[in-house]
Amino acid sequence: MVWAALWTVYIVWGSTYLAIRVTVETLPPFLAGGVRFLIAGVLMYGFLWFRKGREGMRVTAPQLRSAAIVGSLLLLGATAW
Repeated sequence: MVWAALWTVYIVWGSTYLAIRVTVETLPPFLAGGVRFLIAGVLMYGFLWFRKGREGMRVTAPQLRSAAIVGSLLLLGATAW
């Protein structure tokens, strides 16, 4: 199992470098970042829908505010530096 996990990490991690190389040559940086965040959001939404169903999709105002703050900080701070 350890070797299977290591090979999975090697393949997944290595494929991200290939994807970055292709993306840098074909898309503008901000569009590439936007597409990356969009894909991640859709995958997370689908996973949550699968796990929690319709009731898991309800968001309260404090949760929305917190998510907006954290998302803005990640977008502006983590990727801009």
